[in-house]
Amino acid sequence: MNLIKIIRMIWKSIMPLHHHIRSNAFMVSEAQSTYHRATAYEHLAINQQYSVAIGHTLNHQLHHYQRNAIWFLLRSALKGYSRAQYKLGMLYLHGHLGLDSNTLKAQKWLVLAANQGHPEAQDQLNALPFFRQ
Repeated sequence: MNLIKIIRMIWKSIMPLHHHIRSNAFMVSEAQSTYHRATAYEHLAINQQYSVAIGHTLNHQLHHYQRNAIWFLLRSALKGYSRAQYKLGMLYLHGHLGLDSNTLKAQKWLVLAANQGHPEAQDQLNALPFFRQ
């Protein structure tokens, strides 16, 4: 058998596996990248909150930063990134970044993070009085 044919056969057998590994790695890195964008908007929103003069323009910017932080967190959490799921759960639990406090939504996100082995989410669920396993 020709050496070129052998290389092509090996390449054809490896290629589907290689594509599968790369696509899963991309999904994780995309979720992580989206999470980091969310935290950047969160920091902008927190810094904007502590501005001395909250005028109409600053208030509009604050809502813009909060909305984008929540949107990117939700996008990352829906891709299965446990840190984003934990963060959303805590935001719903305490009612931060313009979200109303909602224990049911908080529990949902904390359970999703805890099921992936996120230790802080597991600790938080154990500490909540309404959620005893």
